Amino acid sequence: WYQRRVHGSDHVMEMREGLSVLDIHDYRGENYFRAKEEEVIKEILGYGEVVLSTGGNSFMNDSIRQLIKDHGVSVWLYSDIDTTYNRASRRNTRPGLDTGDKLKIIEQMVLEYYPMYSALI
Repeated sequence: WYQRRVHGSDHVMEMREGLSVLDIHDYRGENYFRAKEEEVIKEILGYGEVVLSTGGNSFMNDSIRQLIKDHGVSVWLYSDIDTTYNRASRRNTRPGLDTGDKLKIIEQMVLEYYPMYSALI
């Protein structure tokens, strides 16, 4: 694993679009953002043996989840709600966390995402 190239799907999107992931999401819309995200992830997985970092919501997409299952190994980096909230509160760079009560949004995401993540462990 130590000899693998590391790619972040968000970083690749930002370099290509010339915008932050938050701005891509806000200016171009959810559908555009998700389509680009899937396109980039599919491309990176085609590079061969790599380590791919994705945003948490990426894995909720059935197609992306299947791509990862077919072409790699999924590793879930667990973080409790308080830790996630503390990290997210320091910046405003994540789509979906940029408006509203961050703690309530994170609590809802945990309810929705964690069962999907943990089912694949």
